[in-house]
Amino acid sequence: MLHDADSLDGLGTVGAARMIALTGEKARDFSAAVSALRGFERDIPRRLLTKTARRIGAQRAAELQRVLDQLQTESFDGKAI
Repeated sequence: MLHDADSLDGLGTVGAARMIALTGEKARDFSAAVSALRGFERDIPRRLLTKTARRIGAQRAAELQRVLDQLQTESFDGKAI
């Protein structure tokens, strides 16, 4: 389903990279992107419709969580982003 495909694009490492890239070079930081990604991590998997999308979504949400947690660690709890 197109709904699931669009939703899955927001998860995982590639989803994180896309969202941060959309922040743009003129933005002061990308904390808003990180906040949006935390919401994606929480909300998108439960909205997926197909069994396959739910399986992929769970994997990508876990990867997104790892990426964001590592970013949090390396940025001194977000102070350096």
